[in-house]
Formats: sequence, structure tokens, C-alpha cells
Amino acid sequence: MASPASEPIALEISGGIPIGAVEDLLRTDHFLQVTVTNLSDRPVGVNSLGVELSDGRWTPGIDQLPANEYVRLPGILRPQEQATVWWDYKAFQAMLDEQHLEIRAIVAHLRGGSKVRRAVPDGWRNLK
Repeated sequence: MASPASEPIALEISGGIPIGAVEDLLRTDHFLQVTVTNLSDRPVGVNSLGVELSDGRWTPGIDQLPANEYVRLPGILRPQEQATVWWDYKAFQAMLDEQHLEIRAIVAHLRGGSKVRRAVPDGWRNLK
């Protein structure tokens, strides 16, 4: 099983505001996205991508951004390729508030059974 240090991948959390046809396609005016980037010089298999909540649950991202530059998951990311999953920002924020939860980490489950986990910055813990 590969250790996180042996898998040079970046995990990022961010928000976005879709415009035009993308807003119509996503059916939201604000989204939360998590992105995995392969920083190595070899392919990396990624089975799933999501967030870990403060109660220990792992919430996978099911919806993937409909853009050609992103690899669909599960999939193989060649060097410098990315995969991104997203959630409706307002709905996710409401769920966190209602259940008194925070986002603790971004987690990528890799092929072969290992996972890479990165803590989220404080400003992203409750989406406020």
C-alpha cells in the first residue's frame, strides 16, 4: 500500500460561480469543488475524491465538472492531469449547519487501496 508521501498529488478545495450555460447545466449559482492534481511524472489511479467530516464520515463527490480538461473518476491521472468533484455550495453549507459539522479534510482514495488526506484550511471548515 502506497503511503501519502509516495503519491505526489495535490488536493485543493475551492468555490465557484458558474455563468451562462454552465449555471444552467449545474442548476446552481454557487458550487463547492474539490480537485486532485497528479504532480508526479507517472500515472496515478484515483478511485474517488471527497471530504471527511468532523463526525468521521467520508462524503464522496458524486458529481464531476463537465469539462474536457478533467479526468472522470474512477480514472487514471497522467502527469499534471486533474479530476474535480463538486457539490451545491448552499446545500452543503446547510447540511453542515443542521448537523453541527465541519469539513476536516480532503481525501482521495487511490487504486491499490491507499488514500491521501489533506486537512482543509480553517476558512473552509464550515463554509462561512
